Amino acid sequence: MFNMLQDVIKTGTGKGAKKIGRIDLAGKTGTSQVYDPKLGRYSKTQYVASFGGFTPAKDPRVSILVLIRNPRKSLYGGVVAAPVFREIARKTMLIQKVFPEPSQPNDQESIRVSRND
Repeated sequence: MFNMLQDVIKTGTGKGAKKIGRIDLAGKTGTSQVYDPKLGRYSKTQYVASFGGFTPAKDPRVSILVLIRNPRKSLYGGVVAAPVFREIARKTMLIQKVFPEPSQPNDQESIRVSRND
């Protein structure tokens, strides 16, 4: 299951949640229509884009669920919710001091962030 959820990010619909430095993420995208009780059916104009996952993938410390109701940029969780998931995961890993030392001097993902981000 871990490998499948990592593949969603590596090669599937969740590419917007790409790894943070050398920390792998794992998760699943989602897109759903909102039920409209007035119409008695699912809406053709209202959606929820989602991304749920955990990090670090091999030794999870935190799980995150991002739900965006009626997104504007796109309907798809991989486009609008996955990048939000990644940013929340990045900041959480900073606070928990999970980031490894930079592998190269220009490994900006590990260097440029601060607790005040």
